[in-house]
Amino acid sequence: MGTRLYPQTKNTSIIERLADVPEGTSQKLRAFEKLQKSITADEWHDKLSDSPAIARLYDFELFGWGKLNSEQWDLAKAICGDEEYYSGSTKDPEQVRLMLNALHDQWKETLGLINIDDLDGVYWC
Repeated sequence: MGTRLYPQTKNTSIIERLADVPEGTSQKLRAFEKLQKSITADEWHDKLSDSPAIARLYDFELFGWGKLNSEQWDLAKAICGDEEYYSGSTKDPEQVRLMLNALHDQWKETLGLINIDDLDGVYWC
């Protein structure tokens, strides 16, 4: 799967904005996840495909902003050192900004929907 970048926050509203889904989608996803235990994988995927916002949030929670690019790898090495950089995090506002500024273009628009200072940080794993 590769090492991916994720936001650090417990604020579901921020996660919903970053995933570009309507407010309240997190609650719907949690209900879906309870249902997942009682249905087949095909039924689960059918239900997700019937609910694009829930599917988008599910994917964002699973894959975050995607795999680290070369610029983000360099930042991870600088933050963690050469030995432990495949999995790490930062709460330093400047380092968070650098990691987010290096995001793939597809995510930069959703960053404008939040105040980056409202994130607790970012992590990668």
